[in-house]
Amino acid sequence: MSYLMAAARDCAPYAAGALGAAGLGLVAMLVGATIVRKRLGSRAALTWLTAGTLSFGVAVALGVAAIRAGRLDLATATLPGAAAREADVTYQGVQLQVLGSALIGGSILVFAIARACLSLVTRPRAASWFAVAWLLPLAPVAAGALGYGLRLGRGITDVSLAPPAGKALGLFQAVEAAQVVLGWARLALGGAVVLAAVVAIAAWRRAGPVNTVPSRKVFGAGLLLLAGVAAYLMTRDHAVDRGPLPFLAAGALSASEASTLPRVSSCPAPAESAPLLSFEGNAVTLNAAPVDPGQFQEQLRATRASYPLLHEGRAPSLLMIVRASPRTPITSLIPYLERAGAGEIHVASAVLRHFQSRTLGRIERYEYCGRPLRLSDTGMPLSTFATWSELSAAMERSRAPMEMAAK
Repeated sequence: MSYLMAAARDCAPYAAGALGAAGLGLVAMLVGATIVRKRLGSRAALTWLTAGTLSFGVAVALGVAAIRAGRLDLATATLPGAAAREADVTYQGVQLQVLGSALIGGSILVFAIARACLSLVTRPRAASWFAVAWLLPLAPVAAGALGYGLRLGRGITDVSLAPPAGKALGLFQAVEAAQVVLGWARLALGGAVVLAAVVAIAAWRRAGPVNTVPSRKVFGAGLLLLAGVAAYLMTRDHAVDRGPLPFLAAGALSASEASTLPRVSSCPAPAESAPLLSFEGNAVTLNAAPVDPGQFQEQLRATRASYPLLHEGRAPSLLMIVRASPRTPITSLIPYLERAGAGEIHVASAVLRHFQSRTLGRIERYEYCGRPLRLSDTGMPLSTFATWSELSAAMERSRAPMEMAAK
């Protein structure tokens, strides 16, 4: 509940609008019920009851708008190549979706309970149960949406307290746990439909002979049926895309991050971690520590010697991983690579992985990977290539790992 309160505070326009519309709808329905009881005019009562129903409809519409706004925020902030990737935008996108689900469920639940109570109080026995019958299926739908928002909000609160390494898994588990609520809601909806049919048949038998149904009620029922069919058809694209976005094996990269690495069409499975030699502009670092050619050999030796202490006694399988932009001149790398010794290095690269989403279309995502290159004294000279991208392109054309000499 605390998460929903925080979401309502952070997304005040949607929360205030939906709660205000639901409050006005409840007041209008109470006024209409009072008019019916005093028999001051059925037309006035119908006007107030219709206004109340429309007000609750506005509250539900604001909940739907919050969910759509949240989905758009997440798509804008998290898809590769997006302009915004700020954490607060992503967090607000999640907040809007959870809040929207709770607003929809709460508004429908209050409407169904209020309308059922007013029908039982203001109408004859048989007619009141007819009115209650069509409201029964709304209860599990509303309870499911509200329960989903509460359960997901509680799960996200728990994830916020988890260690950083476990947040992704914790969030996935929170979503899966919240899905259980929707499963029970679907099951309850089937039971509510059966119960509504039984109540309607019992009320019809108790009412005895019934006159022709007024045309306004026939029109209202037809309009409700059309609205339900339209809502069903409009949400099919969203409903069929229930599978979570698959995780990338070696880590996702945005389009801007992928532009700083050589692009490849295929890449082997990533190996274990190794010392990272990185070239960013004029800065050169080894495991994020500044390094120059004179210090490099000693720092690499010390880093490899301490590797077993951090990896349960295992020795590093690679000399190192080299990360450089495609336009980096080979002459900038040679002074470091010639001091690395003989062995295999991995060229940090980006490979394009398409994912076909049913709701967002094709999503272009980039995955981090490393192509193997073996350093030896007898291989082709690295100076054969002018830039890092030319070397990467030659490595991709070669079926076997290339052997190069750092000279």
